[in-house]
Amino acid sequence: MEPALLAFELKITKLLNEKPRELVADAEALLDLTRTLVGAVKSMLNEAVTPAQFVGCLLKDYGQGH
Repeated sequence: MEPALLAFELKITKLLNEKPRELVADAEALLDLTRTLVGAVKSMLNEAVTPAQFVGCLLKDYGQGH
């Protein structure tokens, strides 16, 4: 195995073992964002939601006040 690839693998393994809570929180946030995006796309196909409405929903759901 190449030294650079081995070093990368070791760093990733260390990260996964040291910070599982942060990774789970990040994954949950990404899942929520993905669900919002999928819902917006489905709505856009069915009801012609505008990009401005989509961004507004993202800001409402994931803005600083959330």
